[in-house]
Amino acid sequence: FNVIAGNYAKSVSVQYNSNVIYNNTLGTLILGSSNFSCVSKNMFPPSTTVYFAGIRLINCSDTEVYANYVANYSYPFSVWQSENNTFYHNNFVNCGSPVRDWDWFSTFPNFLDNGFEGNYWSIYNGTDANGDGVGDTAYVLDENLTDNHPLIYPYDIENDVVRASMSPFLFVAVVGVVAVVGVGLFLVYLRFYRKNQNRL
Repeated sequence: FNVIAGNYAKSVSVQYNSNVIYNNTLGTLILGSSNFSCVSKNMFPPSTTVYFAGIRLINCSDTEVYANYVANYSYPFSVWQSENNTFYHNNFVNCGSPVRDWDWFSTFPNFLDNGFEGNYWSIYNGTDANGDGVGDTAYVLDENLTDNHPLIYPYDIENDVVRASMSPFLFVAVVGVVAVVGVGLFLVYLRFYRKNQNRL
């Protein structure tokens, strides 16, 4: 993993796979040609710069963007040639337009909720009849993006836990290593056990 944490910067640009980007205060984050990354618990405060979007995904896939605070941008985030990315538990406050989306050639869609909860949009004016904190109606941003479970109140970012996205190839490798180590330890134990049995 590449870890980017605890920075205060006007702009950060990342072009590697399997990144964990958290606890930063940024003017804008540009994630380019990056897959299986995690963008979490970052602050994108009111910007006095020319950045039109807080979070920009360019040719990215399988990235989780959650528990971020983005305020007073033209767009909270933009996606270009990016697919199968998931945005949830983010607080998007006082942004001019919901999103900028250029996914003309994407095969798979992007998602604005995790299947249960989505994001907080300060411009969403839906109701919450059952009081579960999730809007009764979906928030449609454009023809490609819909938050099916928009949050009524800002998400508690401070108490969220950073989770790392893992490439399936890396996951298989880790599982393989654990399995080999486990088998090796078992064989050592078996040999030790039999040796002791023969002494009895």
